[in-house]
Amino acid sequence: ITNPQARVDTTSYTNSGLASMARVELPDESIVSIPTIGADTAIKCVGDAANDHVYHEATVANSTEYTFSGYLYLSASTATGVRLYVKAPTGGSKASSSTHSTTGAWYRFSVTTTTDSAGAWRLAFLQVGAGAVTFFVTGLQVEAASAASTYFDGFTPGCTWTSSANGSTSTRAAPSGDRFSAIIADLQTAMHKIVDKKGTIRREVVNVDDIILFDLVKDRKST
Repeated sequence: ITNPQARVDTTSYTNSGLASMARVELPDESIVSIPTIGADTAIKCVGDAANDHVYHEATVANSTEYTFSGYLYLSASTATGVRLYVKAPTGGSKASSSTHSTTGAWYRFSVTTTTDSAGAWRLAFLQVGAGAVTFFVTGLQVEAASAASTYFDGFTPGCTWTSSANGSTSTRAAPSGDRFSAIIADLQTAMHKIVDKKGTIRREVVNVDDIILFDLVKDRKST
C-alpha cells in the first residue's frame, strides 16, 4: 500500500463523514508511537456518527486471496467502537473485522478475503455507532497472503519502495540470501550515517512511557 504511515501528508487517505481527519506526529495527546514497526506518525480521525470512516485504496488482482491490515488506537474506550472493513470497486462491504472498543494500546486489525474483481479495493476504518469517537490509524498493509505478516514498508531493513518513498508500494524479498544481504546493507548504511553525521537516537520502550534520548558524538581517539 502507498503512504502506509502518513509520514509526510494525508495523500491516499479519504475522509467519509468524519468531523475531521488530519496527519499527526506521535506521541499525540498521550497516544504513543509504535517502535516495533517504526511508526511515529498516524491519521487522526474524529467521528460523531455511525459509519463515519477513513479509507485508503489498494490495487489488487482478481480471484486472489488478500489480507488487509492496519493499526488502530482509540483515545478513549467507547460503547460503539471501530472496525475494519474491505470494500470492492463495485460497491458493498466484502469482509469486515470484529469491533474494537477499548483504549490503552495499539490494536492490529486483520481481514482476509478473496477478491472477485480487479481494481482499487478500499481498506476502511469505520465508526460502528453514534456518539463522539476519536481514533488513530497507521501501519496499513495489503498483501496477497492468507494471514497478515509482520508489518514492513520501504524503510524496513531488507525491503524497498517500488518507486518514490512513501508514495509507492513496497516489496520484501524472501527470507533468504537476497533479503539478508539487503538487511545488512541497510544497517551498515544507517550506522555510517550515525558515525558520520552525529545526531540523536530516540528509544521508546514498548508498553512503557519512558523515552530515552542518546546524543551521538564522533569517536575521539586518543594517541
